[in-house]
Amino acid sequence: MKTFLELAEEINYDEWKLASEKLNSDVDAADKKLKGVIGDTSKSGGSVPDDIKNSPQFKKADKEYKIAFKKLQNFNKTSPKAYMKQHTKDRRASWRNK
Repeated sequence: MKTFLELAEEINYDEWKLASEKLNSDVDAADKKLKGVIGDTSKSGGSVPDDIKNSPQFKKADKEYKIAFKKLQNFNKTSPKAYMKQHTKDRRASWRNK
């Protein structure tokens, strides 16, 4: 199995951008699921109560989030710097055009 670094050297910018968007959407979905399990924590000062932390649903959602986030971190760590700079330029250009 190839590492992110090996794959990053073989893909073009458009393929990289699609992979980046997919990983970001995976993190967003896992975050939404985790927040759904946690619910409203404003009454507890923003911290997650222990009974929720110990529930199997929280543990599963937390593990999925951590895995998705770690994949995104590894992808970003091994991404070509030129692609990252181009993506930043593209995002900023889209903000200016709104």
